[in-house]
Amino acid sequence: MSSPDESSASVNIATAQAVLDAVPFHDRVLRPRVIAVDTARGQLDVALDGNPDLCRSTESDALHGGVVASLIDLAAYNAAALHKGLATPTLDLRIDYLRPAVAPLRASARVVRAGRSVVTVDVAVEDSTGRLVALGRGSFSVAGG
Repeated sequence: MSSPDESSASVNIATAQAVLDAVPFHDRVLRPRVIAVDTARGQLDVALDGNPDLCRSTESDALHGGVVASLIDLAAYNAAALHKGLATPTLDLRIDYLRPAVAPLRASARVVRAGRSVVTVDVAVEDSTGRLVALGRGSFSVAGG
């Protein structure tokens, strides 16, 4: 996967970040950061720092489950879209929450199948210690497929 110092992928980190930032909810609320991208392999890594407004309660440092779901969806969608080179609306999204998710988080999305009409992407979300906090799988429609 390309790192911030490499430019071998057909889409670089800055371009992938611009795609994320084009969505107001991402740019203004979640503020995810693309940290690695490999369009040929259909891989995208996204970091989320979080803030207290995204926690599940005022007594907890854990992020709300909807925030984790959004992170999984945006990482999976963008991995699929960058891999296919076109918009890929979400058809289905499944999430397994494994433990409370305390930011910062890293979501690693990987295309596992890119068919003519559907792209399937798996996402693993880890906390700052590398512990797995959630797993997700999304199915995405290939426009005109």
